[in-house]
Amino acid sequence: MAVHTNHLSEGSAGLPTTMRLVGWSARVFGRVFPRTVAFFLVRLFRTPLGRRAPREADLAGATQHRVRFGDGHLRVYRYGQGPAVLLVHGWRAHAGRFRVWVPALVARGYSVLTVDIPAHGHSDGARTDPFATAEALAQVVQKEGPLHAIVAHSFGAASVSAMLRHNPGLSVDRVVLLGCPDRMLSVMESFAQILAVRPNVFRAMVGWAERMAGHRIEGANVADWLNGQPRPGLVVHDLADEVVEYEAAPRIAASWGRADLVTTEGLGHDGLLYDETVIARVGVFLDEHAAARPAA
Repeated sequence: MAVHTNHLSEGSAGLPTTMRLVGWSARVFGRVFPRTVAFFLVRLFRTPLGRRAPREADLAGATQHRVRFGDGHLRVYRYGQGPAVLLVHGWRAHAGRFRVWVPALVARGYSVLTVDIPAHGHSDGARTDPFATAEALAQVVQKEGPLHAIVAHSFGAASVSAMLRHNPGLSVDRVVLLGCPDRMLSVMESFAQILAVRPNVFRAMVGWAERMAGHRIEGANVADWLNGQPRPGLVVHDLADEVVEYEAAPRIAASWGRADLVTTEGLGHDGLLYDETVIARVGVFLDEHAAARPAA
């Protein structure tokens, strides 16, 4: 399977001892208690392991505030003045992952917003999924908008796509997706395959995941969420992406219709966040209609 959860992308041979033990336990106890085992595996699947937060150096020059979502708050950081661009990080990351983007976009005349998504960085929560993150991000857009653009990476890109599908009226002019997965079920399949869980346990996992998310997982595809999306977009993906299969990108761009596909080589999944050529290409895309958006 070509799509992996970020914290398990090394394959079973590279799994930490704790995760190998989880897989062994799931296989043993899944024979007798498949639904119970599946419940705890889904809780683990929705938990970002090894939580990290932005460093002080990443936040230099930022003003910070909180945005309420559900029973908690998200931490939001703002830099510069101008049309607002929201940057959304991926799984097991934090707002500081865009530290190279912030000065580059501020220099282009944008007000840059970064955010720690639920259960990440300095934001509240212990577990999340693309649907819960989408709901939280919608609160950020409503409070901080109108937005000239959103730039999102990996899990964050999938969450932004779900947000746009379920909140079509949000004031966002354009969207950039970096290393975005397509099929949500594939991500869960990879998790289950790495742990070598039994098929009956996996079927129960899907059921639990759908109950917890309040949405169907089967058929939950970014390409479908963005089908006919009226906003212009940019889909950026690397041929050597080791976390999300490259084939997701042309599917998403083709379904979107108004999105351009940018293919890079040799950067991998996270390298998109640090490449000056990628940042410059996205900057040109943002500049195309920036004059029409008033400053935030």
